[in-house]
Amino acid sequence: MQQNHYHVLKEIDKLRNPSKKHYTRITSLPTEVVGYIMSWIHPQEAWRFRAISKSFNSLLSSSGFIVQNLKRSAQRIYMDSDKSYIDETSVNDWDVLFFNAPALYQSEYVRRFMSHVVEISWNYPLGCALPRIWLSNLNKLVVLELPQCNLVGSIPEEIGLLSNLQNLDLYANSLTGEIPSSIGNLVNLRLLVLCENEELGGMLPSTMGCLTSLVTFRANTTNIMGPIPVEFGNLKRLETLSLSLNENPAMPNHIPPELGTLSRLKKLHLCGCHLIGRIPPELGHLASLTSVLLADNQLEGPVPSEWGQMNLRGCDLRDNLNLSYPFQIPDLWLT
Repeated sequence: MQQNHYHVLKEIDKLRNPSKKHYTRITSLPTEVVGYIMSWIHPQEAWRFRAISKSFNSLLSSSGFIVQNLKRSAQRIYMDSDKSYIDETSVNDWDVLFFNAPALYQSEYVRRFMSHVVEISWNYPLGCALPRIWLSNLNKLVVLELPQCNLVGSIPEEIGLLSNLQNLDLYANSLTGEIPSSIGNLVNLRLLVLCENEELGGMLPSTMGCLTSLVTFRANTTNIMGPIPVEFGNLKRLETLSLSLNENPAMPNHIPPELGTLSRLKKLHLCGCHLIGRIPPELGHLASLTSVLLADNQLEGPVPSEWGQMNLRGCDLRDNLNLSYPFQIPDLWLT
């Protein structure tokens, strides 16, 4: 098959740049003949022939051609049409290639080979943006984990179309822009990791308060500004909240007292979030807390007295403005 592929390419190059009179220019062939010939070669090779002429670009960008090209080129890669998981052991060159493919190729590829996929989990160096068309067609996706994939650009609004998504891990990429408000549509989301995206900015959208299934939210080492939305008080299943927030010139960063209703919260990590004011006394009601990290802020006033009676395995309150302790400070605390 590979030998035939290179033979076809060689003959196409002859037709494109004839050096002998008995060759016919490929641009002189009937469109249906050109389409048939080109449909047998690798899509990545076919794409480059779009530059020959406007008619070629029109032909090679048509849905009919793309369907045939993928059917003949990619079908042999997907003999197992029931593949539902794409991870480090099963990802192939086609999966990676189509992150950078023209939009129509992406759409058709997802429709034919990926519409049933429930998990995409790998850390291959992609160096591209999250494809909008992929997201809008992966209706069954439950897990999308692409840490350290060198993803660039913004998180598309289409992320909100993944209504079955439970895990979204985009750790350590090069994402920019803001968290789209459509993320609030992911009502089944349990894990959200956006750490180590240093150019990801804007504010935390209030729509995140709709993520009522969320258990873990981590967004450290980003360029996101505060404040923490009061709507986070709706996240009743939240167990881990770990953020680093920049100062917002338009409004101060406070710890919202609404966090005191999160009865399942175990880890509250808000170091270096430019927090001012008092630690809300409502946070003393969080009986499930095991770790509180609030260092490097400008907090003042009394620490909730209930914390002194909790078995906190980690508590760091260093480098704040003027905190007071209405109890004896446990030995393991960092103050």
